[in-house]
Amino acid sequence: MTTVLIIEDDPMVQFIHKSYLNKIDAALIIKTSQTAKEAVNLLNTYKIQLILLDVKLNDSNGLDLLKKIRQQGYPAEVILITAASDTAVVQQSRHLGVLDYLIKPFTFKRFANSIATFKKNQQLFQTTQLQQTKIDHVFHSTPESTNLKVNLTKGLSQITLKLICAKIKEQKKPFTAESLANQLNLSHVTVRKYIAFLEKHHVLTSKTVYLKVGRPYQIYQLNPNSPFTIDQL
Repeated sequence: MTTVLIIEDDPMVQFIHKSYLNKIDAALIIKTSQTAKEAVNLLNTYKIQLILLDVKLNDSNGLDLLKKIRQQGYPAEVILITAASDTAVVQQSRHLGVLDYLIKPFTFKRFANSIATFKKNQQLFQTTQLQQTKIDHVFHSTPESTNLKVNLTKGLSQITLKLICAKIKEQKKPFTAESLANQLNLSHVTVRKYIAFLEKHHVLTSKTVYLKVGRPYQIYQLNPNSPFTIDQL
């Protein structure tokens, strides 16, 4: 289970972050803190995988807190979410290893893309070794990690596609459209449309399961022979 820590001194902004996270994945465990001191206590108490960090806090500078987080070796990814757009701040945050940098105000789509990147990396780091192509996906440094220009079917959206793809990557065994829809809190009809799109582009393969009693049903899984990865959509 993924636990996210929101470090933000503005209650309204905290609420927006929580709402966005719940919209993306209702299964996330969310902790909140308005001060650096409280954040450190939470980091010492819970196993935090992701931190959403503001630069300007009531009792500390967010970058100073980030330095402490790195020095103490807390194994959490950090997304900086701030109104600060100074080049020096951006450069320093990059040196401190932030996963992403969002400038307020930001769109839900931009926020969701950042969370999708976190989920992608989390999935990759479950293995003990990575091939070059997988490493390229982490660092986004070569053409292999560039998104493919696949035209979406009319009525489909890129943001919903990314959310569904992220959830598909979490599946440990073949799944049905209904089970995926329930996990995402989306309608079965909507999820079936995106699954059909992914199957059309050879990202998913399907198999019909026949029962002694009742109607047959389809199960899906990632296609190991796909010409590109699900992250490239």
